[in-house]
Amino acid sequence: MHSDAPVKLSDSLALVPSSFGWILSGSRSHATVSFNPTIHSINVDTLTHELDNMVRNFWNLESIGTQRIEAVLKDTQNEVRLFYLPHHAVKKITNEQIKWRIVFDASYHSPGHPSLNDTLGAGPNLLPDILAMLLRFRLSKIAITSDGSQAFLQLILADEDRDATRFLWYKTEHISDGNLYIADEIVTYRFTRLLFRLTSSPFLLSASLRELATMYKQTYPIATKHIENNIYMDDFVIGTSTDTEAITLYREMLQLTSHISLPLAKWTSNSKTLQGVWKQENIPFREITQVLGVKWRHCTGTDNPADHLTRGTFPSQLPSLGSWRHGPKWLNHDSEAWPTKDFPSHSQPSVEVESRKTESRSFYVATTEPIIDISRYSSYTKLLRVTV
Repeated sequence: MHSDAPVKLSDSLALVPSSFGWILSGSRSHATVSFNPTIHSINVDTLTHELDNMVRNFWNLESIGTQRIEAVLKDTQNEVRLFYLPHHAVKKITNEQIKWRIVFDASYHSPGHPSLNDTLGAGPNLLPDILAMLLRFRLSKIAITSDGSQAFLQLILADEDRDATRFLWYKTEHISDGNLYIADEIVTYRFTRLLFRLTSSPFLLSASLRELATMYKQTYPIATKHIENNIYMDDFVIGTSTDTEAITLYREMLQLTSHISLPLAKWTSNSKTLQGVWKQENIPFREITQVLGVKWRHCTGTDNPADHLTRGTFPSQLPSLGSWRHGPKWLNHDSEAWPTKDFPSHSQPSVEVESRKTESRSFYVATTEPIIDISRYSSYTKLLRVTV
């Protein structure tokens, strides 16, 4: 079937063309639907060879990670904890690069039935307050950020819970020319690791990191003190006072997270010393990044609206200041046009030590010793005669 327009199948169902083939759209009733294992193939012309490979790679299990899933045997089934996860592709364009990722939707539910997330407990909220976290981050002289690469998928699911993460997939194999062949056969898989979009996932990851910090508190004292308040989900937002402490923190974080096989990536820091270490170790890093969704960039004192408060500006003058209400003028431009110059920290001017006059003070010492020892005199009259 070759068409650019949707094809109506019934009053409630239609085939809609997309980059990934034809999508069945519409509504149906559970009372009128029975299980049918037949696979209906619909051929769609793709515009380019690159797009054709993109569509095929969507079904490549390597995009999920073969070490994180396992095939379901027909004789293994947990009827109490059984759920099939729907999935779809999400397209993301970053710096003119197109990336596709597969999203498993645990919040999807059939009419009249709960979703997987509806049946899971969220657990207590162990995430730190974002505002307080950002304020603590700004207090430090040196900033360090990192991201736990696929942090949730590093946590292993218990065997009895894995049937709740089943999903259906096309059987694929690489043929002689190296291309991916998609067979007309459905295979059932299930996850062996924790998924990102589960209701309980944030708690499980935060609790695991806290337990990790408790276990290795004595071994990595600098890194473990940041676990509770400076990590949000899989985002590490940390600050230090010196370059030496920044390098130590970096080393300890790598060693600490290695105990749960959690690789850290997307490093960023304003420390030139730490950046030099990354260059020597061939660690990719960025000089400009977003911190918890907020883009940070150095703002000079002349452009910084917060500096108005230190320049003797009266409150009545603030409404008339354009930068106070709208920020620097370059904020109106694209972020690529924002200033990127590295501003060195201001060095303190040399100042001679102030000469001070030596101050002298008078003081007295009180004593309880008697001036005259009256025990040496035989009579009071003799004492008076001697002392007078």
